[in-house]
Amino acid sequence: DNVGIIYPETFYALPYTGHTWLNNKASRDELMYRIGVLEKNDQIYFDYPMGTMFWARVESIKQFFEAQIRLEEFPEERGQVDGTIAHAFERCVTSVVKYNNYNIAIYSDKNNDYVYNNGLKNMNQYFIKSYDGLIDSAKKYDIVTFDIFDTIILRKVPKPDDILLYTQIKISQKYGEEFSYIENRKKAEEICRRNNAGKDANINDIYDVFAQLCKNKKLSDDIKEIEIGVEKNLIFPDVKMVEAINYIHDELCKKVFLISDMHLTKNIIVDMLNKCAKVQYDEIFISCETNLRKDNGKMWEWIKDKYGENKILHVGDNELSDVHIPMEYNIDNYHIMSSLALFQNTNVGQICKITSYDKLSSGVMLGLVLEKTFSDKFRFNNDRFNVQINDFYELGYSFIAPAILEYMLWLIRETMDVGADTILFFAREGYILKQVFDVIKERCSVVRKINGEYLCVSRRALSYASLKSKKDIEEVLGIYYLGKMKDVIYNRFGILIENLKDEEIRLPGDDLKVMKHLEPYIDNILEDASKKRNDYLKYYNSLASNNKMVISDIGYSGTIQYYLSKVTGDVYFGRYFATDESKKPLKIPGNDIKGLFSDGVTNKYVSDSAIHKYDLLFESIMIAPFGQLLYVEDDKMVYTEENNPLFTAGIKEAHKGIVDYVSNYMNIMGDYALLEMPDKNIPDSLVKGLIENKCIGNNISKELLFEDKYCGNVKNNLMEEYFKTV
Repeated sequence: DNVGIIYPETFYALPYTGHTWLNNKASRDELMYRIGVLEKNDQIYFDYPMGTMFWARVESIKQFFEAQIRLEEFPEERGQVDGTIAHAFERCVTSVVKYNNYNIAIYSDKNNDYVYNNGLKNMNQYFIKSYDGLIDSAKKYDIVTFDIFDTIILRKVPKPDDILLYTQIKISQKYGEEFSYIENRKKAEEICRRNNAGKDANINDIYDVFAQLCKNKKLSDDIKEIEIGVEKNLIFPDVKMVEAINYIHDELCKKVFLISDMHLTKNIIVDMLNKCAKVQYDEIFISCETNLRKDNGKMWEWIKDKYGENKILHVGDNELSDVHIPMEYNIDNYHIMSSLALFQNTNVGQICKITSYDKLSSGVMLGLVLEKTFSDKFRFNNDRFNVQINDFYELGYSFIAPAILEYMLWLIRETMDVGADTILFFAREGYILKQVFDVIKERCSVVRKINGEYLCVSRRALSYASLKSKKDIEEVLGIYYLGKMKDVIYNRFGILIENLKDEEIRLPGDDLKVMKHLEPYIDNILEDASKKRNDYLKYYNSLASNNKMVISDIGYSGTIQYYLSKVTGDVYFGRYFATDESKKPLKIPGNDIKGLFSDGVTNKYVSDSAIHKYDLLFESIMIAPFGQLLYVEDDKMVYTEENNPLFTAGIKEAHKGIVDYVSNYMNIMGDYALLEMPDKNIPDSLVKGLIENKCIGNNISKELLFEDKYCGNVKNNLMEEYFKTV
């Protein structure tokens, strides 16, 4: 009943690049506006019935009928390949189906079965591509032309408009005021193109018009240099593609031309190439200097006329200007996907559905992931776009760090909002969180007035130090436990009863059974707890502030915050990754508790947040080199183990990846990082895609162990547990 449309997989001989908008975005926007569906599908590749053959429920595409589109609005068939209402309609139909909350069923005659919402799109044509395949293809040609941006030179942000957003920030930082740069910059380019028909605008032309709009030539020249600086600051090379180009030029002795539709002048682009790529080439053709563009065919027409006696192969990422249009001029191509397109087509990207954003912070957050994991365009081909992560550093960098960054920026903003001057980073997750905080503090001036302290805590240490009466002991027995009677008495109260029956118990529930065995030891427990409390307070007071304090931890009920408040008499603002509905600190007036990714959820397994749902992934990575705190004695921390066996070399590498990611983010964003939070859907979706597609390799998953003796949990292979349920 939830299927709105049924159609077959695309005919095997049709190109996978047809599953993009090609030259139909304008007709798409016009059609969708006409039918009253204003939500755009900005996915680069998407499913639709290529050829417009389908069955659909009328209800699922009702807007097309309600708009009363007439037959005569469709142009006469004359072999048009793109840009008509027909081409827009076939591509928009599935967007409307989804808009009406129906699913897509795509039939495969090969398997005599259906897939839902994510079809094959003939991607098998891309899977066979490789670095060696590109080299072999180049051997057959005299000239090999290469697109420049997103092919040779990549950016640390996914979309061209991110460059303008970043330039806006740099302008605001320099001039200390809001300046309507983007609006005027786009308007200047539009005027420039309109007033110079047949001439492709370059950056100098654009800023001549910009100077007229802002009535300040000196300011305009300065802003132009800022934009150029931003372009140069955010680039990095596609190492594999540079290697291929140089091999084709030097070893195969082929002529290599570099081609780009770009407003940046040739000398600027050459500077960028020299800075990061060191590419060997014979000619470079830039649209703003040749007045020839790829995307309207003029460049290809000129190349065909000038070099037509040669066999020509073009390599580029844009499905329209680098594939379909050169094909019209009988120029062969070897298409490679952009990093964003590759990401969206992988199993992780299909779950993430990160298609649009309007903030630079989101672009940088995602862009750094694309740079690390999705810049090699052939990496996932052998696995049919199924991501497999076998490197701890990459796991930390691309999948754990974005969530930690999002949380840390929120934590710092919350600290400022409540007027606190100190963040207490709870052990053991605080070990890596404090490192991340220090990176942000170093690169963001407004954070330097906040003090961050790593506070050794544990439920064992603080619940024990809080004991002042038999009633307090009974309260501690109300905390969940599943295991042996002897173990719960030892793990929570430090008492080893040798001859105790090996009885399995559950807390809460078996409280009276446990209390019966504890009765002879109550006075000793309370006396020892008093000493441990005094020793802990001495340690705590050396770090605590006299002002408001914020607590940082992964979550969830705030048990440690509650017991810390009982022991110290202080109250805190608890700021967690996620919280459940119990929120124990609220039992003590003055305490506050809040979660970022989810707040007050009844059960994590029904949480909307993957970061909350799969919390043990974070708990297994965000650990410290030492064991759980038992107590403080004579200014010394006493742990379950001095060296935590779960803190492996792999975990250490994951921590390095986390710190490097945050450092790279802050190098770009600087002080602006706290003014604009990235969309928290990005880190949450990355975790969802990682776990629910089983993307973590066995070499990593076997080291992702979790142990909590306080609750009776033994070491578990977390990924095995998660993979059983997804």
